[in-house]
This record gives sequence, structure tokens and C-alpha cells, in this order.
Amino acid sequence: MSDETADQDLATTDKSGNPPETRLKSSAAACRILKKMLDDDRERDRKRATIQGQIDGNPPYDDSKLKQLGQSNRSNVNFRQAEGIRDGRKSSYYDLLMEVDPLLKIKIRQNLNDPEMPMDYGEIIAEEISDMLKEWPGFWYHTQLHQAQFIVWGTGNCYWPNEIDWRFKAARTGSFLVPDETNANIEDLDLIAIRDPFKPFELFKYVKDAETEAESKAAGWNTDLVKVVLMNACKEVSSIDQSQLGDWASYQQAIKDNDLEYGYSRAEKIRTAHMMVKEYNDKISHFIIMEDAEYNKQEEGETEKTKEGGYLFKHVDRYESWDRALCLFLAGVGEGTYHSIRGLGAKIYAHCKINDRMMNATVDGAITAATIPLQPSNEGQREKIRIMRIGPFSVMPNGYNVVGQGKFDPNLNGLISTVGMLNGNLNMNVGLQRPDVTTEEKTPQAANTAEVRNRATKEAKLERSDIGGYYRQLDLLYREMVRRMLNPNLTEVDPGGKEAKECIQRCIDRGVPREYLKYEKLKVSARRAIGYGSPFMRSMISSDILSVSPYFDELGKDNAVRDYISARTGPEGVDRYKPIPNRNNIPTNEHSIANLETNDLKEGADVVVGTDQNHVIHLKIHIAEAVRIAEVFVNGQYQGPIEMLEAYLAASLRHIASHLDFIANDPARQDEYKMFFQTLNELAKVHATVQRQLQQQMKQQQANAERQAEIVRQAQEQMQDEKLRVELAKVEGDLQLRAMKEAGNQRVREAKAIHGMQIKEMLARHQMNIDNITKAQGA
Repeated sequence: MSDETADQDLATTDKSGNPPETRLKSSAAACRILKKMLDDDRERDRKRATIQGQIDGNPPYDDSKLKQLGQSNRSNVNFRQAEGIRDGRKSSYYDLLMEVDPLLKIKIRQNLNDPEMPMDYGEIIAEEISDMLKEWPGFWYHTQLHQAQFIVWGTGNCYWPNEIDWRFKAARTGSFLVPDETNANIEDLDLIAIRDPFKPFELFKYVKDAETEAESKAAGWNTDLVKVVLMNACKEVSSIDQSQLGDWASYQQAIKDNDLEYGYSRAEKIRTAHMMVKEYNDKISHFIIMEDAEYNKQEEGETEKTKEGGYLFKHVDRYESWDRALCLFLAGVGEGTYHSIRGLGAKIYAHCKINDRMMNATVDGAITAATIPLQPSNEGQREKIRIMRIGPFSVMPNGYNVVGQGKFDPNLNGLISTVGMLNGNLNMNVGLQRPDVTTEEKTPQAANTAEVRNRATKEAKLERSDIGGYYRQLDLLYREMVRRMLNPNLTEVDPGGKEAKECIQRCIDRGVPREYLKYEKLKVSARRAIGYGSPFMRSMISSDILSVSPYFDELGKDNAVRDYISARTGPEGVDRYKPIPNRNNIPTNEHSIANLETNDLKEGADVVVGTDQNHVIHLKIHIAEAVRIAEVFVNGQYQGPIEMLEAYLAASLRHIASHLDFIANDPARQDEYKMFFQTLNELAKVHATVQRQLQQQMKQQQANAERQAEIVRQAQEQMQDEKLRVELAKVEGDLQLRAMKEAGNQRVREAKAIHGMQIKEMLARHQMNIDNITKAQGA
């Protein structure tokens, strides 16, 4: 766009420096800007049509001109080399996008490096969002359209028609317009236009009844103009009473009665364009205008919601920034400007056109070589030629001679060599190696492993820089989609809201805390495929990874096997052979440490809880062993000393409670915290039973000691001989030992009482935490 046009049609600040409501002065100004961009794009559009014609199969020569020149018998075939190259590249980009499962990679931003953070949360969210995308019927269409545009033209942009719906739309390159000299950088965009026609019934839904019309008007639609546009498009529909032209009710009924006829046969598409403008506050305003200038002839400064014309839709500051409105997919930056970017179509056009001509010339030469050249003896014989065939013999008419005894051998080697040279140059320029399709080896020796690997690497359809650039742009697309679907203001009646809410609920049902279903909590990116878009490379690399998997940890080994299976069966078949493991159940050093701690706890020792330990793993191991021993006791099968059991349970309860303290305030652990605390409560009940049994045992021992002391006293009174005194001395010694033991037991009882109080305090504290969590979730 020229500076003159920009100065004329884009508003600036006033004399006081205050910005206008919007930089677009009027719908008439927007229409002029659109026309200027279309005029600037006219030559580019002509070149795109020529390249697209080659891909679609247009022959290298104009058939009508060949016929005028008397050369209609010449070979004039498009050998579809350009189409084959495009389709080969499309399959590579398809593999990059779809040969991964799930499509996205999501991590929880909070505690990204926390070893105890379950990997399942991010994976579950990614799996459910991927399923939602695959179930959306438009995902396949818009993805394929975007990739096809990106490959052929170097630009395959996507946009969101509103600020709510997560479902994007792919724009055709010729319909996505930007001013000339615009930098190939989304931050440098000043304004864009996207040509996107409405079918009449699509526009009618905004004014189908009074209630809908009021809602549409509040949203920014010029409902008066919508009606005018629909009535003008409806004038040719036969079911409308021509005497009632101008009566909206009659048009409204006709559209309802003849929806398909009106939308596809009688009425033409309503040609509109989205205009998006970056305002002075860096927000993006969204307008929809009619391409027909007749709808945009109001004077400058006149209201934009007149019945005769104006904006079809107007929403100032609709998007917070450009990345909330669109996602640019650019195959490089060209010479720095948007229009200097070139795709595969421009790179292969000249080569493919010359190849077609050379190959047609080769066909012409081969056909000529397969014929018998004849020369008439006089001009009168030229029109009377007729060859008669009798069995295996051919009889020539009189007056014709065979030239050169029937031999005609044009030199085709030069043509064939030239075609090979052109193909080699084409492969070098576009980074595309086509696999050999012949069964003959180029060398007499069988290719060894290194040669096969080198050839496969060359046959990889995409270079690493192409892959990296595409994935970085795909990351932005997925991030905005996830941000929109996790928007807390999204409702089920909003576009895409029902599917998004169902996806969120599935995540919650699979155990993902609601706290993590927020965009700011997630790190979103596209999952990277192995093999640069080549199935053979993916198989080869996965085999290499599997060969060194013995050096990985258990999780790495499982992933290596899953990648190997995926390369051969596709991502959908992996879970059939190798389901995803749970990290907390894979043996690690944490499991070994926890088991050693359990042995110390069985001795009654207090074990310190480390802050950097994986508390979930430790809790699972400690609780599992405590529950096992408690069940043995409850079932009456415990054979050991009761005091050792009490000491173990007391130490275990204190240790488990310490681990629970570390996860009590973690929102991601609330469900696990409740489960562990419930088990802890049950263990505390068993511990209380053990304490009571131990106290009863101690009382029984004390009673036995008192009875024995009474026996000794009575025996002393009746002591008559030395033998009895010896026996009494022995009994007295035993009593002293028992007394010492009883004193020790008394100290143990006092310690147990203290432990019991500590455990009760601990249980009360965690019960309070549980009550607070339950109240918060209920709120």
C-alpha cells in the first residue's frame, strides 16, 4: 500500500495526540484499501494460476496453437512431475503432524523439574485434546488445506474468525492479502484482509428472528445491512413474489422455505472480506465489509450502521494481539518481506516445464523412430497412399519408395541425458531426493548397511531447518487453540464450547486436578515426529534408539520400545503391545531407599524425611508394608513380640505423617492426599488396638509378678532349712530381674502414651487439612 493511500484511509491521532477509536476511517476507506491490495496482487495471482495449472496437469504447449501450426500430432502431455513432487512433500508434512500420538506435548509449568510430579497429568491433557481435534470434522480439511498452501506457495496461514472459538480456519494464499513491503514478521503487520465469502444461509443465521437479530446487533453486526444484502442476493429466487420486493418478511420466509435452493443454486455467494487492523493500543480490531463498493459509498464521518451501507460487522479491539487472531506459517522470510517468500511451486516450475517439453520431444522421437519413412515418386501419389496387409506381409502401393531401407534412428540419448541432468539440478535446488523406482541396482555390488543409510538420509523429504521452522509455527497454533478451549469464560452455547467442556470433564474424570486445567499452568508444544517426515528414516532411527536402550532408565527403555512399535504399526497400535507405564511404579533409587527406611521403621527407629524425596513413592511403599503387617495382626496371625509391633506402627505413623505434610498443600496431590490420609486413619485404629493389647499384657505381667512376690513372702515365713533359703534366694533374684523389667516397661508405657498423643495430634491436624480441602472443592 502506498504512503498516500495509507495517509488517506488510515486515521491518525488528532492535534492533541489522542488516538481515534479505530484507524480505519470508514467502510469506504476499508474497501479502497482492499481494492489497492487486490490490484497489487494481480500479477502475483496470474503467476500463481500458471503454477497451479502446471500442478493440475495443464500441457506444456497450447493445444490450439499446435493445431494452428499443423502440429496437433505432436506429443503434448503433462507428465505430472510437479504434482508428484508436491504430493511427496505433502505426505512428509502429514507424517510430521499426524504420525505422533498424542498430537500435542503438554507439561505442567508448576514444578516442571519436580521428580514426583506424575507424567500422567500433562499426557492425559494432551491425549484428550488430541482426541477432541481428531473428532472435529474440520480439522482434517483445514490442516490439509493449510499444508498444501504452505508447500506450494510458501505461506499457509490460519486464523480465528472470532475471539472465542478454538477451531481455526485455513486461508488460501490468494485470499490472504497484506500490503506490499510488509515485513515477514507477525509483529510488523499493520493490517490484513482475508477474502471469505458467505453462503446466504450462513449470513441469514444472524437475522433469522428478532431475538437473534438483537444478539447479533449487540455483538457488532449491522443487521440492517445484512437484510439488504440478503434481499439483493435473493431477487432471482422464483418463489418470491416480485410484487413484494423490499418486504423483508417475504424474503425471510423464502429463505426458510428454500434454504438449499437459495444457498446453492439461485443466489450467488455473498462476497465479503475480513479486515483486521492493528490499533495504537496494539490491539486488533475486526471488520467485515462487502467487496462491492456500492455498499460502501457513504460519506466520511457518516454512521457505519446505516441501512444503505457501511460495515457488515465491526468490533474494535476484538483481539488482544495478532497471535490471538491468526497464525502465520511462512517457509522462511524470503528477502525480508512477506511477498518475497517463495514456495515449492515457484522453485520447480521452470524445471518441470522444461522436463515436460524434453520428455515430449523424446516421445516424438521414439514414435518417429518406430515408423517407416516413405517417399512418393511424384506429387500425384501423395494423396493415394494405401498399405495393404496380407498375413505377415505388407504390400506397398506403386509409386512409393522406402527411405534408407526403413531405418530411421534419431539420437535420443542427448535428450535422455538432459532430462537426467535437469532432475539432478531440481533435486539439489529443492532438497528433494526421489527414491529409485527401478529394480536394477546402479552398481553391480549389493548396497551395504552404510550405503543404505546414506541413501535413506538423502531420500528424507524434508531438511531439518524446514522441520524446525514448521514446528515452531505449529507450536503457536496449538498454544492459541489450547488457550481458547481452556478459557474459563467459555460456555457450552459458545462456538466450540460444548466440545471444549466435554474435553475438560474427561481430563477431570481421569484424575487431572482442576487446578492444572488452566492455560497459564501449561507448557504447550507440538509433539515432534521421528524421521524428518520419512517413514523409512523413522523406522531406522527408532531401531537405532532401541539398540542403545539398555543404557536408559526404565522409563527410557519403555519409550524406546514404544517408538519402535509406532514406526511399524502407527501410533494407534502402540498401546496394544506396550501401554504407557506409570512413572511412580517403575523401580528407581527412591524405591530402594524407601524399602531400607521400612526396615529401620520395623526396628522402631525414627527415620528422617528428606525434603527432596519423592513423597508419593515413599508413601506407597511405607503404607503398603504397614497395611500388610496390620492385616496380619487383625487376622490373628501375628507371632512376634507385641511391643515390637507397637513400636513399628508408631514409628511408621509418624514417618507417614511427615510425608503427608509435604504434599498437603500441593493442589495436584489433593486426591492422593485424601487417599493416603484415609489409610493412615485406618492404621491409627489398628495401632490403638495394638496399644490396648500391649497394656493388657503388661497388666497381666504385673499381676503375675505380684502373685509371685506373695508366694515368696509366704515361703520366707515358713522357711525351715538351708535348701529352702537357697530356693528363696533364687526366686528373689528372679523377682529383682522382673522388677527391673517392669520398671523398663513402665518407661515404655510412658513413651507410648506420649506417642499416642502425638499421633492423635497428627491425625487431628491432617483431618483439619482434609476438611479445608473438601470445603474448597465444594465452593
